Amino acid sequence: MTMTVGDVRIVAKIKEREKARAEFEIAKRDGKSASLLEQSRPNVFTMNVANVLPGDTISIELKYTELLVLRGPRHCCSAVPPQVASLLRNG
Repeated sequence: MTMTVGDVRIVAKIKEREKARAEFEIAKRDGKSASLLEQSRPNVFTMNVANVLPGDTISIELKYTELLVLRGPRHCCSAVPPQVASLLRNG
């Protein structure tokens, strides 16, 4: 994941949940732009963003990979949780 605020690009690092939360809270308290992406359930994520000023341009890029299950010689299957599917349909 990358977050770009204005001309500043921040590249995410995967960390233990509690350590990531603590670092996010410190960055937030110190007035730094920060983001925290957490997996709440399989395939469902929540993102928190801190210290983005009105008028700032922000871009979030998230790359996600998943192992697809083969269901025959030419078919594979991937499930999208209903909560995410409704967001994708609504744009």
